[in-house]
Amino acid sequence: MRPDNVCLAYDLNTLPTTKQLWDQAIFITKPHWGTYQWPKTLEMFAPYEQQVHLLRPFDKLTPIEKTIVKVLSEIGFLQRWHLKLLREKDDSEVFSIYTYNVVKYVFRNFCDRFLIIFKRFLVSTMRSDQRGQQRLGAEYVCGLIRGSKNWPFEKLKRMWKWLRPLVSTAIEGMLTDASASWLRGISLATRDIDMRQVHWLVELIMELASKPAPTSWHSCFRLKLMQIVTTSAGWRTSEPMNRAIAVVTARIPSALLETERSYIAASLAYPAVFSTAYGDQKNIPEQYRLPTVAAVISIFQEEIDQMLRDIKMHKNYEHHKQIVHLFRSLFGTISSENLRASEAAETSKRNIYVKSLLLFLKAYYLLGFTAFPPSIMSLYTLLAYLADEEKSRVDGDGRQIELQSDAAYVFHQIWASAYLSESTADEMISKTREVLLSSRQWRTWVSILKLLSVLIFSNIFTCERKGRPISIAELVHRAICHHQIEVR
Repeated sequence: MRPDNVCLAYDLNTLPTTKQLWDQAIFITKPHWGTYQWPKTLEMFAPYEQQVHLLRPFDKLTPIEKTIVKVLSEIGFLQRWHLKLLREKDDSEVFSIYTYNVVKYVFRNFCDRFLIIFKRFLVSTMRSDQRGQQRLGAEYVCGLIRGSKNWPFEKLKRMWKWLRPLVSTAIEGMLTDASASWLRGISLATRDIDMRQVHWLVELIMELASKPAPTSWHSCFRLKLMQIVTTSAGWRTSEPMNRAIAVVTARIPSALLETERSYIAASLAYPAVFSTAYGDQKNIPEQYRLPTVAAVISIFQEEIDQMLRDIKMHKNYEHHKQIVHLFRSLFGTISSENLRASEAAETSKRNIYVKSLLLFLKAYYLLGFTAFPPSIMSLYTLLAYLADEEKSRVDGDGRQIELQSDAAYVFHQIWASAYLSESTADEMISKTREVLLSSRQWRTWVSILKLLSVLIFSNIFTCERKGRPISIAELVHRAICHHQIEVR
């Protein structure tokens, strides 16, 4: 994003919500236009009054178009087609691109000529609690949204007045079997489009994602929808991305399911990667500035610092908890139960935050440009300490197994195979030396040596320059002299 292309960005405060603003807005659907450079000739859709193809009466249609209109206007034809599709949807989970395209092009080529008939089908499918009808409703409504994007403002406003409550009802009462169709449909409806043309849909999904959900599954579904509408247009939806970050950040403490944490992590990783591509964001308005990787990690900083303090004191939290439990069982008071409950809640919250952080790192490395920015490098001590799957299996705590398994994946799989640039190689070796020499736990030594054995081999040409072999050999020598046989 640059000062000259901000005019194409989606902004809640400048949405075309009136006819005058709609007619003045310049909608650019080509996603690459204005991104790196402007085209020599900038083309846009003509105003509705100049759309001669949409304004043609029946006698001005082509022979094929007349045939289509006659067939669709036959009494009972669309009803029979609708019933046939319903029978197919009861047994088919596949989103039908053919049905979607039929609806899309009918409303694109013939405007709202058949909207009254389709409205009956939309009302019945969107309010239904049957999986087949919900699947078909996704194909209908997404085709309608896509096909109507070039309608005049008055027609769109009237349509969304009754369509918005229907979509809200459908999303709030969504069944698991129909969710894939809706995700696919919303993705198609918002692909390669100026999101300001469908701002009714964007704001509805943002509103639903902000509301409490009846179950964790419904929460995940709404987060996924929000992720789709805030990322489908890339940099143009930076402002909704920032609002989505606020929504998912508030969800972290209650994200008990890994699926929900994964959606939260993905919603944080995408803008963090984009902010890296943006570079210096000082020349763009504040509402469009995306958080950096460091800013995202700062969301988890309080819990990270607390866990690092435990590591610095060389205490294992679970062992500490067992000692406290034994002490209180011998000398406890009436209030000890409340203290134990408070301690358990604090531990659970910390685990949720750290698990979400690890999932964020996984999502970031799928998209990221730089492997070891300083903010991620600062997590070295935490990851080295947690990446010990053997200890979690010995302890037998399922929550710790999940936590340490994710940490081991990031540390031993992602970091070990990452590209180590010249600018970060010395910092990585220095950080490794610092963590090794400050750790008294032999398991941390083992975790770091596992990392180095692959990382150095993967980046052998970088690691053999500028005296780095001497530094690495010194670390290996210290490991050979370690008192623990597992380290040696």
